[in-house]
Amino acid sequence: YHTYFQTYFTFEKKAFWNENYNNLNQAFKTMLDDRKIPLRHLITFLKQTKGLVADNVLASGPSLKWVCRNPNFKLLFQNNELKVEVGTTDLLCFAQGDSVTISATKGTFFLANQMWEGQGGSVFWEKSKFNPQEVNATLFGYRLDMTKSQFTIDSVRLLNTNYFSYPLY
Repeated sequence: YHTYFQTYFTFEKKAFWNENYNNLNQAFKTMLDDRKIPLRHLITFLKQTKGLVADNVLASGPSLKWVCRNPNFKLLFQNNELKVEVGTTDLLCFAQGDSVTISATKGTFFLANQMWEGQGGSVFWEKSKFNPQEVNATLFGYRLDMTKSQFTIDSVRLLNTNYFSYPLY
């Protein structure tokens, strides 16, 4: 009960009531009614939703954390699944002392399988001292496994004027 009340108070503190809390409660009740779901999964679910509301953390593990900068998201409960619909945001992954940012993306995060389905966005290599106007990747539709810090996206427009005079698709 402790974790449930911590999550409840986080929703209250962040004024994240209305349909978001109702959808969380529906998802929690559905999981609670399913006798096949172990208690540890319920606790993990509550901790994850608390982290989302308190700190914008979509997913985290021992060595990584995925965060969205935009705190304006909606919790949706559809087809017995809770998902997070995120408007335009920067998506950041912190792992092993490094980070990557997908700028100006939007998408849906599925809590059950820790997958992100995104649309649009850009990746820049400024930490590597590349000018973002000269070296960048523009993303289209993509999926990320947020249990991992590495990702591969095959539908991109890659611009690197150091090597090519035109973008690669």
